[in-house]
Amino acid sequence: MDTSAAHDTFVLPLAMDYAATFFVGISGALAGVRRGFDIVGIFFLAMVSGIGGAFLRDSIFLHPEGPLIVITDPNYLWLVIAATVIGVFFRNNLHHFGRIISVMDAIGLSTYAILGATKSLAAGVPETGAVVVAIANAVGGGVIRDVCSGEKPMIFRPGEFYALVACLGATLYVLLVRFEVFFMTTSAYLCIAVMLVVRLMTIAFNWKTKSFATLYEGKENTANGGLQGCVESPPKKSAETKNSKMSGN
Repeated sequence: MDTSAAHDTFVLPLAMDYAATFFVGISGALAGVRRGFDIVGIFFLAMVSGIGGAFLRDSIFLHPEGPLIVITDPNYLWLVIAATVIGVFFRNNLHHFGRIISVMDAIGLSTYAILGATKSLAAGVPETGAVVVAIANAVGGGVIRDVCSGEKPMIFRPGEFYALVACLGATLYVLLVRFEVFFMTTSAYLCIAVMLVVRLMTIAFNWKTKSFATLYEGKENTANGGLQGCVESPPKKSAETKNSKMSGN
């Protein structure tokens, strides 16, 4: 392995970051519309969806010097405003672009996970911690959105693979970087592609996670059914036998 790979760094193109913020912001705005929020609530959900993960990453986990980039760069705010406007005024037509929004949301999930892991490794965070920050960066905005709207966070409910995809990609990424398999930039784009493919496959084939309680109950019922088949039930007393005993008494 070329030792120069150890000195390679991954810098996410700003256009990808902006695009991810915009499309994830649209998903937040649509969530606010569906829940009957006013324009302030819709804007807030679009904002926390678009930049909430980055806010968690930089304000709680990494603490970079100076103000957060999502605060100092006004383009993020304009992107959130644009996402809010589109979500409000074109909400009835966005279903025609459902596939595009799903693809961009998957790209946002993938890029945010790798960006969180990269910044964590650059800050000296251990590999396991980098995976945690990557997941928080990828799904943190959605968690804040659901909590603020009074719902159980989507990643806690049985449903589509989301946080698991971020965990898979971030783990693969930190391992590739740790063992210097490829240049960091190559590893980053490779893992983004892997997460994107896996996420889109879960949507295309409707793969869902299941509740652990449901799985446990199913196994318990199966075990009880097998047990009932192995243990012979005591014979039931017939009505005639019962009546004869009563007459004898």
